[in-house]
Amino acid sequence: MRRLLIGIGVLVVVALGALVIFSLAGGNGEDDPAETTLPPVETGDLVEADAVVVPVRSADLSLPSAGTVAELLVAVGEQVDAGQV
Repeated sequence: MRRLLIGIGVLVVVALGALVIFSLAGGNGEDDPAETTLPPVETGDLVEADAVVVPVRSADLSLPSAGTVAELLVAVGEQVDAGQV
């Protein structure tokens, strides 16, 4: 008898869960959503977009001593090789 009551309780909980999920998903029984006609979009030659530039990789530097850079021997954007002095 106890197993029967537990089984019925589990079925009720599953049925209520399915009902809640179905109602939260917006299931109203309609298979085809209403079609909406949108006007054509006209664009010019200029494309405008917002973006965030994210580095592919980065590094945290921890130098053995503190100080101020007195002279920078390369220009901004210039490529350097390892060991270049």
